Amino acid sequence: MKVVGEEMKISIVKCYDTMEIQEKVDTIFEENISLFPVSKSAHILIKPNHNSNMNALTGNTTDLRVLAAIIRSLQKMGYKNIAIGEGTSSGFYHNKINVFSRLKTAELARKFDVEIIDFNYSDFEVVDFGDGLKAKVAKECLNVDFFIDVPKIKMHAEAGMTCALKSIVGCLVGLDKRKIHNKKYFTNILKLNEKIKPHFYVVDGLIAMEGNGPSAGTPVKMDLILAGTDPMLIDLAIAKLIGYEYDEVPYLRLAKKLGKINNEYYEHVNHLNLDDMKKSLKRPNPNIFFVIINNPRTFRFFTRLRYSSLFDWFFSLKVVIKVLHFLHFTQDLYVGEEAEIDRIIIDKENCNNCKECAKYCPMDLDLPDQLETDEKCIKCLYCYCVCPRKAIRLEGKLGFFVSQIDRYDEIIREMITKNMRTRGVQYLADAHTTH
Repeated sequence: MKVVGEEMKISIVKCYDTMEIQEKVDTIFEENISLFPVSKSAHILIKPNHNSNMNALTGNTTDLRVLAAIIRSLQKMGYKNIAIGEGTSSGFYHNKINVFSRLKTAELARKFDVEIIDFNYSDFEVVDFGDGLKAKVAKECLNVDFFIDVPKIKMHAEAGMTCALKSIVGCLVGLDKRKIHNKKYFTNILKLNEKIKPHFYVVDGLIAMEGNGPSAGTPVKMDLILAGTDPMLIDLAIAKLIGYEYDEVPYLRLAKKLGKINNEYYEHVNHLNLDDMKKSLKRPNPNIFFVIINNPRTFRFFTRLRYSSLFDWFFSLKVVIKVLHFLHFTQDLYVGEEAEIDRIIIDKENCNNCKECAKYCPMDLDLPDQLETDEKCIKCLYCYCVCPRKAIRLEGKLGFFVSQIDRYDEIIREMITKNMRTRGVQYLADAHTTH
C-alpha cells in the first residue's frame, strides 16, 4: 500500500518470513531509487534501535532480518561503504555492556563486511536545546551521505509509544541521552529531530512490544514494515495502526501545537486503509515507583543520584539491580555475564520439520538442515526462541541470555505457535518426524 502526495510518501507492507522481508525491502528501495546517492562510494549509515540486549523477538530491538535485508539490498544496488551505528541506552553504556555483540549485530556486520559504529564513543557536535541545555550528538549522524533509520514499533511507559521521532535519541553520545530527559523532554525530542534528519526510514513492525515498553512489555506479531521519509507522517500512521488517537501521544500532540503537523498530515493518514493491518496494543501501565523516578521533572535528580560517585558502586551491585528490577523501578536488567554458545543442536527425534526456524533466520539459512553445519550462522538464537516444539538445544554458557529465557521463552513460543495456527500452518504437537 502506498499513499503519495506532492511531498509525502509512505509504504506499508505485510511480511511473514525472511524471504518475504527481503523481497519487500528490495521493492521499497527500487521504488525510492531517486532518493539514494548517485555515487556507489557514498557513505551509508544504518541506525537500528538497539537500546537493550533483548533480541527482536521480545519486541524490544530492531530485527536482524530487517537489517540483513537492508544491507543485501544496498549491496545489490552497488553500495560498498555501509555502516551500522547506534548509541545504546545509558545504562548499558555505563555498565560497559556491548549490545552489538550480544544481539549478534556485530557478527552480522562482519558476515556482510560492513562497519559497526558505537555512537556512545563517537566524535561529537554539541546541540543547543535552549534554556542552558546542551548535549553531544555523534558526528556520524550529522555528516553522512545517506542515513537510514530503522526504528522499532513499541509502546513506551513515558512517551506512550516510540518509533521514528524518538529513535533519534540514540544518536546522543553516552550519558548525554539522560540530559534531554527533563520537563521539556518532548520538546527536546522534536528539537533533536530538527538537527538530525535521516534521509529514509525503514520501520520494523514485524514483532512490536505492547504494555510497559520499551523494555518490560510483551511481544506482539504485526508482520509489518513501514517506509518513508517523514518521521511525523510515519509516527502518525503507527499511532493509527496500534490504536492511539493522535493527541494521546505527547510528542505528536506537541508537534501539532507547534505547527509541525498540519491538516495535510491527518488527511494522508486518515485515507490509509489499515483495516487488515491494525492491532490495538495494550497501553503502558507502569507502577507508581517507575512513574515517579522517570517523570521528566524528577528524572534528572534520580539520575544524578544514580551515577554519582557516592552511589554508583551501590547501584552496580547485582543484588541491588535485581531488587530494583523486581520492584519495577527499572525496566532493564544489566547482567554482566556474557553468553558463550558452543553449539546449537537440533533434536531430530522431536523436530517435525515445520520450517518455522527458517522463517526467522536473518542469514536465510536452510533450517533446520543447515543448523549445525553452516558457517554463516551468527548464533542470534532466533531459531532457538521460535521453535514450537523446543527441538533446538544450546550447549555452552548462556550468561545474560538466561534472564531473557526466564522472562520471555514461553511468551515467544506461544506467540509463534498461535501465529502458525492463524496462518494455517501444519502444527502437530504429538507428531514425530525424523530427517
